Amino acid sequence: MPPVFPVPPARSFWGGGLSGWPVIFLGGAGLGGRDPASGKGLVDALLALKPMDLEGARKVVDAPEFKAATDPVSRLSRARVSMLENKPAQAAEDVKGVLGMVDLTVVRNGFVLMEELRRVWESPQELLSAVESLQPEGGWTEPMRVQLAMQRLRLPGEKARGLAEFEELAKSSSKEIAVLSASVLGTTYFNDGDATRSVAAYQRGLVLDANNKELLNNMAFVMSKGLKQHAEALPLAQRAVEQDPANPSLIDTLGAIRLELGRVEEAGADFERARSLTADALVQTMPTVHLIEVRLRQGKVAEADVLLKELEEGERRDPRVRQSYQAEIDRVRELRKQAR
Repeated sequence: MPPVFPVPPARSFWGGGLSGWPVIFLGGAGLGGRDPASGKGLVDALLALKPMDLEGARKVVDAPEFKAATDPVSRLSRARVSMLENKPAQAAEDVKGVLGMVDLTVVRNGFVLMEELRRVWESPQELLSAVESLQPEGGWTEPMRVQLAMQRLRLPGEKARGLAEFEELAKSSSKEIAVLSASVLGTTYFNDGDATRSVAAYQRGLVLDANNKELLNNMAFVMSKGLKQHAEALPLAQRAVEQDPANPSLIDTLGAIRLELGRVEEAGADFERARSLTADALVQTMPTVHLIEVRLRQGKVAEADVLLKELEEGERRDPRVRQSYQAEIDRVRELRKQAR
């Protein structure tokens, strides 16, 4: 699978957003705001209506029972309502309060905070400007510097500054910050078409964390796809799968490299296993695309056609499939036409 920007090691959302996970306590504040039955959930539902019920949402966030005084997520929900009412000063005040409630020395918290802030300021430039204006007197913690740098990467006029910031963060004394920054740099350089620099960035991260499955997978992908160094990439992909044998994305990368090396049977087995490990149409897409290519190489056109129909169904069910992998989907359909 192509490299993507890293996410926190445990995708724990405030309020236990993943079923079966415990409620997370950040900075001493118990966060129940993601519970659909809470006031936060009701606000989200009212704002999702067409047309949105902004007046109803305001009544909810102003109610005495609303948790804005103690719950950071609920307070950010109130900030979102204020922004929609064109009251930026009120929104900024609530966000400033949240910054004092959450422990921003924790990397995961920075990811979750920025996710919520994107709901308050939908414009990337406005979000960056608003958060910069709230910088505390002592400056931002490294986890928040990571988030602001990532935000800059999304803005063409700020990208160079974002990359420079990550180059500095990659020298951090914090292993977590340095490895995360190396990963972001590697992915960004690859997306910009510089595979050599991408591999160098991933290698910097692997010096600090030799068994990091994300870095191993991404470096293997870039070496194979970008530098055509398939044989050199293979052991890296194998090591990545060893770290997480049930991860379909890692197995897909391994299979893709084996396919490049002409090891078609082994590659086909990898893609079948990757597909079996997930029901998510988006995650299944690339293993399915690759397995179609395997079947066409094997002359099993009828089996390839069945898989193409599955791919079409995935596109229909989940718009992200075509948005994310249009070029690869079109490529394998062209291969099928040539097999007629």
